[in-house]
Amino acid sequence: MKRYFLSSLLLLPFFFTNMASAQDTLDKYLSSHAYPIDMKDPGGGPGCSILAGKLGGYRVIMLGEGGSHELEFYFDLRSTLLEQLNKRLGVHSFVMEYGSALAVLLNRYLETGDTGCLPPIAHPGFMRFLRELYIYDHSPATLQPIRTVGLDFERTGTYFKALRLLMPSSPAPEPIKNEIEMIKNSSDSMDCDALIRIDKYLKHSLEEKQPAYVQYLGRSYTAVSDIITNPGLCNSRLKNRNFHLVERFEHFDSQYRDSIYFCELGEAHVNFILKNASWLLDMDKNSPFFHRVAVINVYCDNCETPVEKVSNWSFGSLQKDIESRFLPYCRSDFTLFDLTASDDPAIGRFAASGQFLLIVKGLH
Repeated sequence: MKRYFLSSLLLLPFFFTNMASAQDTLDKYLSSHAYPIDMKDPGGGPGCSILAGKLGGYRVIMLGEGGSHELEFYFDLRSTLLEQLNKRLGVHSFVMEYGSALAVLLNRYLETGDTGCLPPIAHPGFMRFLRELYIYDHSPATLQPIRTVGLDFERTGTYFKALRLLMPSSPAPEPIKNEIEMIKNSSDSMDCDALIRIDKYLKHSLEEKQPAYVQYLGRSYTAVSDIITNPGLCNSRLKNRNFHLVERFEHFDSQYRDSIYFCELGEAHVNFILKNASWLLDMDKNSPFFHRVAVINVYCDNCETPVEKVSNWSFGSLQKDIESRFLPYCRSDFTLFDLTASDDPAIGRFAASGQFLLIVKGLH
């Protein structure tokens, strides 16, 4: 026992020296790899330049929504990143945690500017984001107009509104006459159970009578099929949807074949450590995205609102270290930490969550 105790004492200086060395390494690295993202800078600030330079070879850029889906700063942040990634990397598709039906409605607005095709939008920040994106899409600055892609489940308020928008004005052929009439006459305010019943009927009809749908819908067939065949519906909100998100991502990539996508999801679907949608896309050897997913995790410091407590739960035990080690190097509202330039375990511990960490201070 005495021998073991003495041996342990002899090891203590080695342990504390190594721990101090790891902290010094981390501090030195962070001090030279912290970059502000500036919404007022036409180029987005040094953070956007670093991102553009580091993202070559990736096919998916995933931005996490740290703490909440609805914080006000997300709308300006996504506008800045989308514009810069479009200009610098040719990003054309903005992939969202919404259903295909909402994507159809948003894309019609982005094409025409007609707000009548939009569902009721409660958050003014989201409407502001759409207006800015519409202006950008129709400006000389865009390389290619940005479209939205909806990966998630379908909701009652958008399902039939989008399907009606895609229907031709001509009469439906006899084999699907009842189905088209049902779509045109269904209420956007129906409850979830009713939507589930009708959707089940339409799924079966689409499978059995596909030639009639193709003939009637023409170019709109694919978009209609994307909505009806979506396995996620309004009863999926509290389910584990990571496998569903991956399946839908690969489904849309088979249609679009974009060289690179920008995707914004809740942090629960983005942080690699949670082995979620981002991890599944990145680790599947049979996926076109194998080892080609770049993650930008978002950590909110002091972002609480009077009605919403913001949690950074997805970072687990790293939270305290992020607060003590990273925050001292945050000298702006948005600070991007590039974690890709070192193989040191002290940095790798954080890089295991994602290649980049964006810390937001004091915004709501």
